Amino acid sequence: MMANLPIILLLLCPTLVLMQLPHVHIITPCVYPQHIHLMLPNILAASEYWDTEWWIVYRTAADIHCTLSQYRHIHQIFHSGSPSDRINHVLSMNISQDAYIYVLRDDTLLHPQLPRWQLASVLLVFSQAVIQKPTEALPGQDGFVAAYSIFTGLLYRSEGNWVSQTQIIQQLQQKAGAAAIVTLAVLGYVKLLVTWCGARKEPPLCLPRVSPPATRPNVHIITPCTRPHYLPVLLPHLEAAAVTWNITWWVVYDKRKVKQAAGLNSSEMAINEVFHFASRAWGQSHVNYVLDMLMDNDAFVYVHDDDTMLHPELPRIPLDRGGLIVGQHVGKLDPLIVKQLWKRHAGPGQYLKRGAVISRVRPAQPSYVRPKWIDQGQYMVRRGLIGSTRYVWGVQEADGVFIETVYTRHRRDFMFVDRGLCYYNALDDWCGMRTHTKRCERGVYSSCYSRTKAKGDG
Repeated sequence: MMANLPIILLLLCPTLVLMQLPHVHIITPCVYPQHIHLMLPNILAASEYWDTEWWIVYRTAADIHCTLSQYRHIHQIFHSGSPSDRINHVLSMNISQDAYIYVLRDDTLLHPQLPRWQLASVLLVFSQAVIQKPTEALPGQDGFVAAYSIFTGLLYRSEGNWVSQTQIIQQLQQKAGAAAIVTLAVLGYVKLLVTWCGARKEPPLCLPRVSPPATRPNVHIITPCTRPHYLPVLLPHLEAAAVTWNITWWVVYDKRKVKQAAGLNSSEMAINEVFHFASRAWGQSHVNYVLDMLMDNDAFVYVHDDDTMLHPELPRIPLDRGGLIVGQHVGKLDPLIVKQLWKRHAGPGQYLKRGAVISRVRPAQPSYVRPKWIDQGQYMVRRGLIGSTRYVWGVQEADGVFIETVYTRHRRDFMFVDRGLCYYNALDDWCGMRTHTKRCERGVYSSCYSRTKAKGDG
């Protein structure tokens, strides 16, 4: 009778099998330790679909910039060898034969759609997006998730300072045989972080895990669009947020610059692609165009530019107030943002000396809710609080004027989370589209410092 107990439980509770998550070991040989905190949110979000163990292999203890001891399934270990040797070091450990292996370099992010892909084979080979050219993707055989069992006897071999990914995949495919699944689906990124101006200078920011709400709030995301080639990069990040939010994505193309819609499709959320003409830039009229159509006063409105990405931790913040204002990661430094950070006399936004900065997170504080001091990516507001308030047409700082007006009327309805939970122009910075992001860090810091110092700020 006892021998048949597992079979009886399986017949009575078939959902037990469905609830079991695949065990995935993510191995990151750490070359850029400053990137680890930027990778963390996507790793945490993957735990919804994977039973994840993240192995971060540093050269020495001095490389640790962000202690992650509060996360039980994140292991920070040391090995003095090459990146290939560090991967082999983890593979030599006592890993379950039923587990999967995913090698994730520390110059990129975990693609939010990869954990959703069903691991029904011993080997999954997929394409990766070339972020420097967002409309292109590498054809297959560039990224992979493989069962640990087919790694038996297989070692990474160094070629210079890194490993031949193609050679490893070829050997894995030979072992997997017909069981290998090769897809052209884009489930990875190529060197996403390494081109982000200043990413290597970012300080540690270890965010606590916030549980998603029991019910999904309705969120209307408005994206004024003049760069449709970025939309396929944005889409998977918004789809990942649809687990927590009931999203309607409004893509409002500027008729002056965009002649054809991107034709976006998603099974996770509603997408409305519309065209609107405005004689001036900055998208204020495009936002107002959608606000005039929204009648659900309980729904939240979030304006998301087409040149940035949704922070994976933002949907985990409970939307139980009328408005939410969060801090913002600044991927580049322009004089205005430096001026804002300089004015902070203490905390993670303060400058210490010329050319040095502790953090580049635009703060979320009541005193910053004013024109030129807050970005529209930092706030979400219920439609009922907005009322008849609209963006001022033709004014670049219209987002600051808008949120200042709404906040002044409804101060008690807003919640502030002073952590970096959104990005500023992330895609423009990562893709190197703006010429000033190509200047060296010291040159940007020095020029910004001299301008703010001359004005008496500091």
